Amino acid sequence: MKKFFLFVLLSIVVNNFEVFAQYVPMNGKYVDKVSETTLAVVLMTEDTKELKKLKDKPEELKSYKESITKYNSMLKTVIEREWDVSKNFEFVSPERAEQIKKSKNPEYCILDKISVANYRMSTGTGNYFSGAFGNDITSYAMIVWGGKPKKAIVRSAIPLVDLPEVSMTFMIQHLKNQLFDYTNNGIDKKSKFKKEISKRSMQLQDRNLILYEKVVTSSLQSVINDGSLKEMYGYQYQSSNDENAIEIITTHKKGFVYPIVIPTGVGQSSTPLYLYCLIDSHDGRILYITEQFATRTRGQISENHLEMAYESVKEQMPN
Repeated sequence: MKKFFLFVLLSIVVNNFEVFAQYVPMNGKYVDKVSETTLAVVLMTEDTKELKKLKDKPEELKSYKESITKYNSMLKTVIEREWDVSKNFEFVSPERAEQIKKSKNPEYCILDKISVANYRMSTGTGNYFSGAFGNDITSYAMIVWGGKPKKAIVRSAIPLVDLPEVSMTFMIQHLKNQLFDYTNNGIDKKSKFKKEISKRSMQLQDRNLILYEKVVTSSLQSVINDGSLKEMYGYQYQSSNDENAIEIITTHKKGFVYPIVIPTGVGQSSTPLYLYCLIDSHDGRILYITEQFATRTRGQISENHLEMAYESVKEQMPN
């Protein structure tokens, strides 16, 4: 891996942090509640403080309102397309979700986005606003049971991809996969999750890696252009525009894999840390995840990430 050491990685094994809590159920004894209840999916509403702050900035105010509308519309589309776990689902306001929690209503589970710090979403137009999904290390999609609303069942980090369709599709698939894997495969610990990833990574040999515009660094684009990426990543890959990648991912086409960057929720010396993953487009399964935190390139994938994935698979192959 001749270029590997040019890429700055922190020498920290992921086991030293609790970041894998977002990949296995946090409270397995309530997993069955998700299938036994109605899922209350919380929509965004306009924040009074934000409206007041933007009242003299008409363009930003317009962008803020439009982004909330887009977020809610996209969430509805993805839930209606992907969610088949619960008895049924309802789209609710934050106020309605709070009522369910306060009354400890056992007939509902609640899917909401949890932010623990300033959190901003990229709208895809260069504008940002607080309170949505897509561009920070401290927000998660989380499911709780109404009967015990303080106990999270599963949660999913929100990928740092400036394509909300991709981020949200992975997020919902990942929540479903955790529930399925706990119920059917007994995956309830980080060690079991990592073993599953190790086994699945062999599937990269049979997948076509989609390198779409939003996730490719300039250095990766250079080695794609000059043909030298094939020396670092020996499996099939192709360049793609964002629209084609969205179509492949949201329609779950088989035979493809796509890269995303997942925030860990932790930092080192005030520097956010990220994990770099390759995802099966058909079912949203993680086929590869970095074993070390990376601090550079943030929301994009470099050739070094792909080289690490390739070398990881090669190491598992029989001599």
